[in-house]
Amino acid sequence: MTSRSLVSLCCIFAITAMIFADDSGSRLRNINVDEVLNNDRLFNNYFKCLMDQGPCTAEASRLKQLIPKAVANRCANCTKDEKEQAKKALNFLLTKKPDQYKALTAKYDPDELWKELV
Repeated sequence: MTSRSLVSLCCIFAITAMIFADDSGSRLRNINVDEVLNNDRLFNNYFKCLMDQGPCTAEASRLKQLIPKAVANRCANCTKDEKEQAKKALNFLLTKKPDQYKALTAKYDPDELWKELV
C-alpha cells in the first residue's frame, strides 16, 4: 500500500477529534480514538455504522456526516495534532484491519484526494 493512500482513511477514525468551525463538531471531541481502535466491539460498531451495515451512535453518526467534508477539503480544518492522530490510526488500520481499511477507503476516498497530505 502506498503512502498516498494512507491518508485517505485519516478522517475515518483519527480525525474524530476534528473540530470544524461550527459547534456541530463538538460532539466528536468525546470520542477516544485509542479506545475505539483498540476495542474490537467499539471498532466494529463504528465500522458497521460508517459502512451502512449497522446502527449508529450519535457520535458515529456525526463522524459519518463529517468524513466527506474532511476528505473533500483535504482536512483543511485539522490541526497538526489531529493529523498526527490520523497517521497513528492509519498505521493501526493498515497493520491490524487491512480489509476494513480497504472498504472504508473505497467508500469515502476512492479517488485518493488526500494523497498530497502524506
